[in-house]
Amino acid sequence: MNADIPFAGVSVADVLGGGSLSFAQRLRDMISDIRYSANNISELQDQLNDRLNSELGLGTSTNLQSDPVTLSYEDSALKFDFDLGFLASESFALDFSLDDLPLDQWLGMDPDFLEIAAQGDIELAAQADLNFGFGFDLSDVSTPDLYFDTDS
Repeated sequence: MNADIPFAGVSVADVLGGGSLSFAQRLRDMISDIRYSANNISELQDQLNDRLNSELGLGTSTNLQSDPVTLSYEDSALKFDFDLGFLASESFALDFSLDDLPLDQWLGMDPDFLEIAAQGDIELAAQADLNFGFGFDLSDVSTPDLYFDTDS
């Protein structure tokens, strides 16, 4: 959780700010604050995404996906999805020549008869995703059923 994501230079704790428990508490507090100001599920989703963008610094970097929360009500089910994606890429110049290697030491002879070189760019990319979802089946509002997405 605290180890840097390769090529990204940040850890999951850096993105979520102090660990997942702290993030879960902040998310709960955000929902509690927003639920009275939103008039419908769309406004709740928009306000929650605005707060998350502010809290997590989403949208300030092209590496982070903004608006990770999706709320929906369909077929008597209220669904909450949280999908946060992170992408980092870096380009490196490649300039290789056999002259860079100590072939004379390895082979015991003068390698001047060989001339091999390569130049180009290498692009490396790293991607991390945090996805979880849950919902309430409200078919019978007197006994709502909580369920979790299987891909969480």
